[in-house]
Amino acid sequence: MVAWLQSLTILLTFAGLGLALYQIDMSAIANIDWRYFSLAILLAIFGFVIQGATWWWSVKQQSFEYLLIDGIREHGVTIFAKYIPGKVLMIMGRAALTHQTTHLSVKQLGLLSLSNQIITLLASVPILLIAFIVTPTFLADEVFKNHLSWPLLIILFVGFCIFIYALLQLRSRKRNWFDAIFSVGNLGVFVLASASWVFFSLGFSLLLMALGMPFSFGHGSVFVIAAVIGIVAIIFPGGLGIREAGISGMLIASGVATETAIQAAILSRLWFLIGELVIFLLSTPRLKHSKARSSN
Repeated sequence: MVAWLQSLTILLTFAGLGLALYQIDMSAIANIDWRYFSLAILLAIFGFVIQGATWWWSVKQQSFEYLLIDGIREHGVTIFAKYIPGKVLMIMGRAALTHQTTHLSVKQLGLLSLSNQIITLLASVPILLIAFIVTPTFLADEVFKNHLSWPLLIILFVGFCIFIYALLQLRSRKRNWFDAIFSVGNLGVFVLASASWVFFSLGFSLLLMALGMPFSFGHGSVFVIAAVIGIVAIIFPGGLGIREAGISGMLIASGVATETAIQAAILSRLWFLIGELVIFLLSTPRLKHSKARSSN
């Protein structure tokens, strides 16, 4: 069963990569500042590495012998599984790989993977709050001034994630709700996930600079909002279309020229895909390593 799931994950990972490449309009890379774009890619790679570290930290709370390099590589190998609708393979794929290097069952690891994903979503909230504080003019932009439902939607989203996560933790560990949510392990994942969102936000800010815009952490946080929406919209593979629409819509509403906003949205997909591809290629040797260790 595990071997079948791993093979399917790898197959669909390459299918997701092909789908993502097909969606990119390469004309968006014309006349950009490659210095800023290259730095943006580097920050995206750091963000993905930290995401792998969050997976390592989650598993390490249950399996102390689990290595950081294993967590990063197993996250990287399955990173394109997010482009498969439903995101089930994204959650279960790394669980199947990690099962081969730990004593934990696929069911346990699947639950850990889902919990890790929920905490990652919650970790985006502090980044958005910081963006609103350090760039107060961004609060006055039309996107927030004319959409009073935003605060309510954020509150409902956070509450929903906490509720689902608490249920998962209580079911698996049978602890009180406070301990289930605020354990040391979960807080560690939260801190690491928040750091990954910071890197992605800064990377998107540099991407906008590559298009001639001034640096703005507030505008950089637009990517975080759109990425979270893309993750929650599970029927859309990798948030394709949804994330780009969110980025362009919010940038336009905040005063960015329509052409620049659309170009930024398209370029953001290429930027993120390059980062995903780099971490995937660096992680691919993990497949042979896993098979070698599991056979011993």
